[in-house]
Amino acid sequence: MEKWGLTIERLNLRKPEGEHFIMKKFLSSVLTIVVIAAILVTPISVSAADGGEYIQSVFDMIVDMYKGDLDNQAVYEKMIRNMFESLDEFTEYYDLEEAEVLFQQLENSVEGIGIMVSDIAGGITIVEFLEDSPAREAGLMIGDVIVSADDKDLTGMTSTVAVNYIKGKSGTTVRIGVKRGGSDKILYFDVVRKHIVINPVTLKFIDDRIAYIKISTFSFDADVFFDRAMEEVKKAGIDNIILDLRNNGGGSVQAAVNVAKHFVPGGVISVLDYESDRVQDIVYTNDLTENPYNLVVLVNKYTASSSELLAGAIRDTYCGTVIGEKTWGKSVFQQLIPIVNYEAFKICYDATKIPMISYYDLFEYGIFVPERYIMGYLKLTVGEYLTPAGRRINNVGVRPHKVILNILTQNDVNIESLSTLYEVKEYNPGDKGPEILLAKYILKAAGYQTELNSDTLDERASEIIKQYQKDNGLTATGSLNFETQKALNRDVAKMKQDADKQLRKAIDILSD
Repeated sequence: MEKWGLTIERLNLRKPEGEHFIMKKFLSSVLTIVVIAAILVTPISVSAADGGEYIQSVFDMIVDMYKGDLDNQAVYEKMIRNMFESLDEFTEYYDLEEAEVLFQQLENSVEGIGIMVSDIAGGITIVEFLEDSPAREAGLMIGDVIVSADDKDLTGMTSTVAVNYIKGKSGTTVRIGVKRGGSDKILYFDVVRKHIVINPVTLKFIDDRIAYIKISTFSFDADVFFDRAMEEVKKAGIDNIILDLRNNGGGSVQAAVNVAKHFVPGGVISVLDYESDRVQDIVYTNDLTENPYNLVVLVNKYTASSSELLAGAIRDTYCGTVIGEKTWGKSVFQQLIPIVNYEAFKICYDATKIPMISYYDLFEYGIFVPERYIMGYLKLTVGEYLTPAGRRINNVGVRPHKVILNILTQNDVNIESLSTLYEVKEYNPGDKGPEILLAKYILKAAGYQTELNSDTLDERASEIIKQYQKDNGLTATGSLNFETQKALNRDVAKMKQDADKQLRKAIDILSD
């Protein structure tokens, strides 16, 4: 066993005010995660002493009776995972590989060449570039069909499998082979992968009086992107804002609080009520004298967690009008805690005689654990946040000021699930592909009697497209050409706009 000696440093460290920090520089300590279910199990009360003796007796039995090679570290890691994940649906243990995926999710980032691909046009087709995409800088184009990555032939693969060969560590180079414009000639591009943070904030100007801002998730930099959007709003001289939090499953509490500071007047924004007496509760406040904007907030049943914190703060302080549906109802929050391995635990226990597996606990005692001794990260439910009025909304949700339900279906088609066509390939009778099936759904929603059992542009579908083309003043070819795709996409936008009664109400409120 390695002895740390001088690698164990006793440091004069001061905790940052108001929050704890994790080793990974891009992690915030307190975070909330979207949930799909809310089933709680009442635990049996066991004292720490009794529980410790029980677990030790289990391990002693393994050591005494197990016939085979025993990996202490593996046994402890599996025990920790199962123990914590039995607590509630939000508490989870992540090994180092799983943690890297989690970090990227929380940062809303990717490491790769900055493209979005789809299985259309007879292969893995580039349909969109992310912001600051190195692929676009290298010369790749929307509509390019990727056939290889380095020396790996990707033809015949699904995009889900192929992206594993395209993405990779930031700074590494991948040679991408593509076919362009229907040609069989392969073009090659050397693309340097990079770390790309995806902007979760969308800004649109509905007219010269109303700005619409949607936050899709509270990633750690969401507030920074929101600040940039607000600068654009200020430059435009607009003081009417629609803030769309629908389908926002949460994320960073700090990011949500920072967004709230643009609107919530002086006083409490939220209180983080920690379960442990060892951790001081956090009270987030603001010194804004009054909200300088006319604000409407859109929420629905998938607005959850830290987005509920923001909606609840706005509702309680009446600094804006909240409309839509009652939100999800998750106000418990989690903290990410690095867990040290058995070897580090043993070294520290021998030195302090205090059993500690949390990196934070060791940190408090002035012991710096080298990163290589961290075996994983625990996302543990540690408390519940309260609204400015002191309300607990877990399993309750935030009730809007005005309850308005959107139109969900039109001609038996879910309007919200409709997406636009990519417009990267034209389709002729006999062709197959997911874009053809999507076009059939759009046509059915628009009132045309298409059959949804096939992704083939068959004779019946071609005749319906001809009729659609005639009805819209287009050349009646029966093919799903670019002109027809553009018209269908306009129809999708119009149907979504007409179905969004919540957005229309928000516009009406701010137009009065």
